[in-house]
Amino acid sequence: MRNNAAKNIIFSLFLLAIAIVPLMLAIQHFERLKEKEVTWSFYSFAPTLTSEKAKDFLEKNKQKELKDLVIWKEIPQEQVSNKTLSRSENAEVILSIGKVALLFPEPILFQGKEKEQCVISTFLARKLFGMTEVVGEKVAYRGKEFKIGGVFASSEPLCILPATAFQEERLDTITLAKSEKLSAKTIGNKLSIALNFSGQQLPLGFLVNLAVIFLLLPMLILIVYLLRFTQKLEKDTIRFFLLLLVFLLLFFHILSQSLSFSLDALPPKWGDFDFYEKLWEELKIALDLFVKMPKRTIEVAFLKEFLFITLFSWVSLFAMIPFCSRIEKMEVKRIDIKRVRKNLAEYLRLAVRKMREIIQIVKEKVRFLE
Repeated sequence: MRNNAAKNIIFSLFLLAIAIVPLMLAIQHFERLKEKEVTWSFYSFAPTLTSEKAKDFLEKNKQKELKDLVIWKEIPQEQVSNKTLSRSENAEVILSIGKVALLFPEPILFQGKEKEQCVISTFLARKLFGMTEVVGEKVAYRGKEFKIGGVFASSEPLCILPATAFQEERLDTITLAKSEKLSAKTIGNKLSIALNFSGQQLPLGFLVNLAVIFLLLPMLILIVYLLRFTQKLEKDTIRFFLLLLVFLLLFFHILSQSLSFSLDALPPKWGDFDFYEKLWEELKIALDLFVKMPKRTIEVAFLKEFLFITLFSWVSLFAMIPFCSRIEKMEVKRIDIKRVRKNLAEYLRLAVRKMREIIQIVKEKVRFLE
């Protein structure tokens, strides 16, 4: 009986490992998602903002709270060319003014103060020049030539150009670093007054919080069933509740470190019972906008990470069902830890022996082919 119990424990641990692997992958994608969610973005369906007006605004706000921002527009599938080598490539062109580094985790800076200067991705550099060391070379776009001032790592064909070189274009997005003192709604109002910019905030923070919930679901189920199993083993109620408290503290610590809360989520008055109903209506409008708006490179990268988190979290959740089922059915009063270790060592030795046999067979096949 003890031998069977030990084997059940080992098999249950194997099932648990299968469930944890996709969960770890989801956590990796979540870390990348958090890197992208350090800014607020406001998008306008009817842009009226010119590069000259944006430039004047940035000059006036150098020492104010709205200094760390970039005003930009992405134009999809535009032809960028290298006239020297007679090569051209369709790329996503970003016209920007301000701190372009806010759009990407990689450091992107315009080197020098030349107006006709651009920054391109490593992918586009390889396509146009066959290499990535291209600083100082020139690319052509819409009949104008731009000196390459920098290259940043990206697997997408991207070309970042100064918006001031294209006065006819209207910029549709403002992205700025998150503020600890001001809420997103307050900043949106300030931008609307200063620039006459009627933009809606993109609900990226909501998607991050949704991803956190997806991540915590398999964790919560795992904690519940481990506690149920511990309760079967441990008759001491005080120890059980201490263990429960440790698990819950760990769970809520992860929750508090991961969730993204905004000052907009707090009502101005505690007696305002309609506040969250209005907040939900605003969120629905923002989500509807996000669905309808054209997805640029940044939003596509964000959504990819979100979809990977969703996929791996739910795979982990369903993979935990057989583990939880075995835990629920398992009836043991006392586990012989020594026997578990012994059986686990036997399984590991068997796995190593089989692996050596496979390696030996492969070596013999290679020798035969030689």
